[in-house]
Amino acid sequence: MNLVCIQDIVIAIAYRLGSCWGKRQRLLRDFGQALERTKAVYTIMYTKPMAKTVPVRELRSNLSSLLDDVSDRRDHVLVTRNGAPAAALVPIDEYEALEETAEILSDPDALAALETGLAEIERGETVTLTELRSELAERRAAAG
Repeated sequence: MNLVCIQDIVIAIAYRLGSCWGKRQRLLRDFGQALERTKAVYTIMYTKPMAKTVPVRELRSNLSSLLDDVSDRRDHVLVTRNGAPAAALVPIDEYEALEETAEILSDPDALAALETGLAEIERGETVTLTELRSELAERRAAAG
């Protein structure tokens, strides 16, 4: 996933949680755009089929090459034990993104803020990223 896209989303969520009504309109327009870029990235990443299913014995003997496949080629490897799925190898950034998503989804306040934000996007109450960054810079200058 593009780190700029993640940064945009994180800035937008953080700002949204503490924003006033007048600023939300512009903020959410850019949040929606960042969300669309994220969807495009995930569409590209997850439309390819699950790469490999390997038994644990093969994992032990080919660990180095399987790790290369995961880290370099971004393959996914499903490890089985006695024919049943036991573990999965995924690129570290995908794992971290899953952990972050799970954390956000377990926070009721964050979920409520996201639902409110998505409703505002649907109503066209958004802000451009340039406007958001400009306002944040002004706030930092005023605080510093």
